[in-house]
Amino acid sequence: MAWLNNPALRRRLDAVTGVVRRRVEHRERMRDYAKAAASIRAALSAAGLDPAQNIGLREFGYAERVVAEWPDTPELQQSDAAFIAQDPKLAARHSLAAEVAERVGRFAGQPPPDRWTRMSPFD
Repeated sequence: MAWLNNPALRRRLDAVTGVVRRRVEHRERMRDYAKAAASIRAALSAAGLDPAQNIGLREFGYAERVVAEWPDTPELQQSDAAFIAQDPKLAARHSLAAEVAERVGRFAGQPPPDRWTRMSPFD
């Protein structure tokens, strides 16, 4: 196990881990955005609104295409989840759903915002 103390090897392992971390984080973000787009589209359809006019769908809709371009298999999702669980930086990451859940209370029972008001897609 003395090889674990080798500075050159440690730098290489850290570099590889960083590359994998960025790829896993990107895939998780795209999955979150794709789920958001599907949820927004369903809510707009239920309300009889035009999805093309919704900034949230425009903001997150591209992620559905991105996710469809790679084989997002259950094995890849399990592999990403295992990497996230052991990686402190990714394990501390808040999902998009968690971020939205923190904001939703501000809007409960309120009328919808004016359509010309510039708001975050999260809102």
